[in-house]
Amino acid sequence: MRSRIGVLILSALLLTSGCLGIGEGVEPPTVLGCMDEEAVNFDSNANEDDGSCEFEQPPPPPPAAGLPEEIPAHFAEWMAAPVNGTTYHFDVNEPCANDSNDGLSGTCDGSGGGPWVTFFGMAGIGMMPGDELLFHEGAYDIPMQMNSDGVENTGHGLTFNQSGTPAEPIRIRAADGEVVWWDANIDPSTYSSSTTYLYDWKGVDAFLIRGNYNIFEGINIRGCGNPTCIQWSGYHIIWTNSTISGGAEDGIKTTALASDGLMWNLTFRDFSDNAVDAYGIDGLWIVQSEFTDNDPRWNSNGDNGTPFWTKGGAENVWLIENYFHDMIVKQYAMMLGGCCWENWVDAYTNQIPNPVAIGVYALRNTLQNISHGASGNEKWFGAMGVEGAHDVEIHNNIFLDVEAVFGVKATIRNPDRVEADNISFTENIVVGGVSRGLHHIAHFPTDLIIDSNTYYVDEDLASSHNNTSYETLAEWQTALDWDLNSIQLPEDQYHNGTVLE
Repeated sequence: MRSRIGVLILSALLLTSGCLGIGEGVEPPTVLGCMDEEAVNFDSNANEDDGSCEFEQPPPPPPAAGLPEEIPAHFAEWMAAPVNGTTYHFDVNEPCANDSNDGLSGTCDGSGGGPWVTFFGMAGIGMMPGDELLFHEGAYDIPMQMNSDGVENTGHGLTFNQSGTPAEPIRIRAADGEVVWWDANIDPSTYSSSTTYLYDWKGVDAFLIRGNYNIFEGINIRGCGNPTCIQWSGYHIIWTNSTISGGAEDGIKTTALASDGLMWNLTFRDFSDNAVDAYGIDGLWIVQSEFTDNDPRWNSNGDNGTPFWTKGGAENVWLIENYFHDMIVKQYAMMLGGCCWENWVDAYTNQIPNPVAIGVYALRNTLQNISHGASGNEKWFGAMGVEGAHDVEIHNNIFLDVEAVFGVKATIRNPDRVEADNISFTENIVVGGVSRGLHHIAHFPTDLIIDSNTYYVDEDLASSHNNTSYETLAEWQTALDWDLNSIQLPEDQYHNGTVLE
């Protein structure tokens, strides 16, 4: 009896002490969820964070004013990035400007503070992400180191090799509302008439971009000779709101080291061979820019050049809402593809030549008053053309009073050749012109679509394929199954983009 009473008393003590009460000595059940109170999916019942927290994302920045929707959003982000670093000033018109100043102010303080007057002012300055170079109105001479004989391309102009970051690009810009020119001071009127124009002129690029995450705004360049005004080898580069004048070979030439570039609201004029040579670049957007008034004085080869090339294995190149006008060209004003594939590093795969370019898009451009020099081969020419490129889309462009519209050919360097492949020319508008033919398709491109275009032309629409000519749109449609859904209408039904009833 005593033993039983003892057990009862011990049990009672254990119960009253709470040793075996609810929650005591037993782990609570695990509730997985987001435990961060700032997350949109915060779970107040969770006792173990499962890594599922989601946070409200700020809306992406709107495209920079006027940029088409096809432009990647990161360009707008870089342009919207604030200047978080140091601003260095140049002012060629400021009396006290001196390269011995510190460059940290647009005005002088009498003790070494004030703007620089030439590019040599920044010698030894290591720019950091978020810094900017601010140029006040005036002309700044590009320091050109020329060769004594002008034969070898070993001289140089100005090289910029400073790099920013995605959040803090480096800016090189004109002061707001002020006109700035960088001048290489080469006069085309003094150019030799020798037929070896690539070798008889000073072989110097005026400006070389070697840095990354750079933005150039309002920087105009002129007086460039041979070969280029700007050689572009950096990646993540923006050049905007500028005029590029001159260039015996190229206004801007990219290299195979370049990628992810934007040329926006540029004007190219007075160039000889090419305004833009998109060579080897991976990712380039040329947007709302003007190409006009090419200058054959630079080019003594007897032709008028090609304002735009895409070659050297370039990939993912976009031409959107540009204006090509009032030019005499050789084969094309806008060449989506090109020559010279044997000159670049990856020209062959398993001894098979690669396409000159892959993934080229021409959207909503206007080409007006484009004619062809006497050297233009009518078997494969037009205002726009494709040569040896693959995966090319040409849509919603307008051709106004051009001598010929569209051409396609292979790139041939015997014994090798690269045919054009997977080409689409659709929903374009042609108004007037075509005195030297509508389309000129040479060789035998594969997967070529020409369809759903509107031709506001009063004359017969003559076209050619290889060595065969077709005198009307109906003949062309019947023989080749191209343009089956295209129509020809009287020219006077088109007026400033509006079809008249």
